Amino acid sequence: IGLSSGSSYTPNETRNLVFLDGDYANARWLFPDNDALIVEQDWLVQCPDAGAAEPTHAGAAYTANDRPCADKAKGLVRAIFLSVRRKDNNGNGRIDERDAQILALVRPDGTGYVELTGTPTQRVLEHELRGESIGLLVQSGSRLAYRRYAIGDFKLESETPVADLNR
Repeated sequence: IGLSSGSSYTPNETRNLVFLDGDYANARWLFPDNDALIVEQDWLVQCPDAGAAEPTHAGAAYTANDRPCADKAKGLVRAIFLSVRRKDNNGNGRIDERDAQILALVRPDGTGYVELTGTPTQRVLEHELRGESIGLLVQSGSRLAYRRYAIGDFKLESETPVADLNR
């Protein structure tokens, strides 16, 4: 459910996310307060195998594949990619669009939030789900790199330099 919390900030800004369990009996907030600014959020969805029966439960008819999932409603959400601003880097007294972003992943139930790097100058040019890994094409300053993170614990599996944009 696409619910988010508000605060005294601009109404169109997402400051927090709430995750509801399957029975809608319990809610879990991503952050303990509404100070963060969530710039981007995207579901990383694994598609059912071609020709397999429609899944009846999580994990049924799903295997590691590299196909993009055009209809995310038919896939299994494996993780949620976030780009978040959590610190007032420019000293203006609030977290806003001028502050640096951090890349993060969280499980679909709102647990396991992990900030992927400590370098707040990064941006993601592309992200994808490949089998049991999440791939990110990341720009940090003039450096372009492809990083793979494990689905289970979101730990960095590999990093491959792609290009130096200042050459």
